[in-house]
Amino acid sequence: MAGPEAANNATVTAALIPLLVMGFTSNTTAVMLGAFQTMGIAGPQWFTSGHSFVWVLIASLFIGNAMLWVLNMPMVRMWTVLLRIPRPQLYAAMLVLAAAGVYGMRQSVGDLLLLYGMGLLGVAMRRFDFPLTPLVIGVALGPLAEVQLRQAVAVGNGSLAIFVQQPLALTLLMAVVALVVLPRALQGWANHRMAQARAAAQQEQL
Repeated sequence: MAGPEAANNATVTAALIPLLVMGFTSNTTAVMLGAFQTMGIAGPQWFTSGHSFVWVLIASLFIGNAMLWVLNMPMVRMWTVLLRIPRPQLYAAMLVLAAAGVYGMRQSVGDLLLLYGMGLLGVAMRRFDFPLTPLVIGVALGPLAEVQLRQAVAVGNGSLAIFVQQPLALTLLMAVVALVVLPRALQGWANHRMAQARAAAQQEQL
């Protein structure tokens, strides 16, 4: 357990470096970036415009690691016992605690329905092998993307042509389209080649 947990903690904290410096995010830091946006903390130039925020965040990491050491060292046996709980009972307890927490915030049935709806969506995505990372990043960065889109359209006097008139914007747009289209095209080409190879092998056997 120590090895995987150490690697997991190292990965999460290292993901803060591109977040604070360049604004690049992963599925973990996307949630943090969304929380920062909600609180009105703009980025990504935190080192130049928000020194106090950056150093408070770094100090909180040191404090969090110290608290984890204090809690985990005497309670490590209890955590290992929790791993023996069957998954159905563990998932049921997690659902009850999540529902109690959501309902306790505003006593809203709508929040509970939203919780259950998102839970069913997550189950369906896991069942059909949909990746969860784009969903998390989209939910966290969606409001920021909408604001930037409105600002860009306002700069272009209401015309979407501004995205193809500027060389940098056109390059980024082409890169996004290539990232979406090329993997599917290459996968289809590879499947076609494999089908041809199977057909040729079957003909040789005949």
